[in-house]
Amino acid sequence: MNRFKDFLKGLTEPLPEDEALQQGNFTPRTQEVIALSRQEAGRLGHGFVGTEHLLLGLIKLGRGVSANVLEQMGLNLESVRREIERQIPKGPREPNATTFIPFTPRARKVITLAQAEAKSLHHTYIGTEHILLGILRENEGVAAKVLQSLNVELEKVRVAVMSELDPRFRPTNPGENSSTVATETSHSAPETKPGFIDRSQRFDVYCAEQMGAMVVYRNAKFIGTKKLFPNQRYDFMYEYIELEQADGKVIFLAKTSVIKFCEPGVVPGSDATGLDPNKKPE
Repeated sequence: MNRFKDFLKGLTEPLPEDEALQQGNFTPRTQEVIALSRQEAGRLGHGFVGTEHLLLGLIKLGRGVSANVLEQMGLNLESVRREIERQIPKGPREPNATTFIPFTPRARKVITLAQAEAKSLHHTYIGTEHILLGILRENEGVAAKVLQSLNVELEKVRVAVMSELDPRFRPTNPGENSSTVATETSHSAPETKPGFIDRSQRFDVYCAEQMGAMVVYRNAKFIGTKKLFPNQRYDFMYEYIELEQADGKVIFLAKTSVIKFCEPGVVPGSDATGLDPNKKPE
């Protein structure tokens, strides 16, 4: 009997990950979006909150930076809602306000990526704009696919968000594809110059830790480089590489600790050549 009670309790109580969602530094509008996404899932008879419900929650709210950006890009929010509902069938579950509806792993990843977007923009809060960026960055859920079908792209939205938040913002290089990053400090080099890598690709990154131990970050994606205490005499010692792990979490590695990075599955020292971020282009 106790096991059955525990089973029922597990179905109705929040998962630890969902409790963590409630503890994030969300703005009131973002908290409202999360609540609305659960309402949308219930309305559609779904027993889960997916990326599509998060997008429906943003649309249902109908205001905030994310709604403004989508409308500025020529989207009709009602049309987006209809397109989402066209792609997902209604579920058999009857709406019940007392039943807890958990987030799917993809939806939780969106929240994690939204937190990463806020951090990369040096924001101390998570707004609706970060949720929208997280949806697009997740890239594989229903919400991202719907937006992509409507020609909504991550980089364009990121620029639009920054412009919405700061009218004085101007892209440094409007014609440059920001999906590439230089392995050297200079960011003014053209996209085709040797030494650039495609940030849409993932790599196995090999790093040297203390006591000579080596750590491998599998299937990771490079985001960019950061400097800590840039006015110090030896600037190169304060450079860090921003890396997105396979689970969507962002970490910072000292640039001097990276031994090399390779295509996933390639072993350094084999016939396939790894890329060394500290080596100058030939």
